[in-house]
Amino acid sequence: MIKKILIAVNDNETSTEILDTGFALAEQLGAEVGIVDVARLSFGYIDAGIYARQIEEVNLNIAKHTVKSIKEKYPGKIAADFEPVGDPVSEIRKILDEWGADLIIIGHHQRSVFRKIADTSQERRLINQIDVPVMVVPCCN
Repeated sequence: MIKKILIAVNDNETSTEILDTGFALAEQLGAEVGIVDVARLSFGYIDAGIYARQIEEVNLNIAKHTVKSIKEKYPGKIAADFEPVGDPVSEIRKILDEWGADLIIIGHHQRSVFRKIADTSQERRLINQIDVPVMVVPCCN
């Protein structure tokens, strides 16, 4: 039985399709919803005088803003939210284990679903490295 659903979002691909699908399914199942936006790690020094730590801070602020915006748009529907910094697949795996989600929902670009499933993308890494069902929602035309 599905009691907890984790919806993976990011500032580039977050869409109402992913969120609406996740919240509708959670309502039908009486499940809790968690959302996660992983701020990616950055390595090294960029010639423009920007250090990796500065990029990580910007990425984390973007993730926090994304999560805050979603919580404002869907008040009372989110039981947990996560804004980790690191490798998206590793961080989502940790959250799935610690929070105990039974399902994860991710989105994909409609025009490139077959390419994304066939290549070594983050989505494929996630699907191959977790032990819970993954629901892929077409979005982000």
